[in-house]
Amino acid sequence: MNYIFVLLASFAGFLTVNNEKDTKRKNFLILIYASLIGIALLFSFGEFIGQFIYRVENL
Repeated sequence: MNYIFVLLASFAGFLTVNNEKDTKRKNFLILIYASLIGIALLFSFGEFIGQFIYRVENL
């Protein structure tokens, strides 16, 4: 589910930033979308590590 969110956020970010003329606003939007995508990827990575540790401990 997180990968679908990352894909949709990337697509929305591209469409939003693509038509923006003001450079300050463009940089701000890039920062917002990059933060959202980064948080989603870190959450997914943390979940993967947690499941791995659980499987190793409960063999």
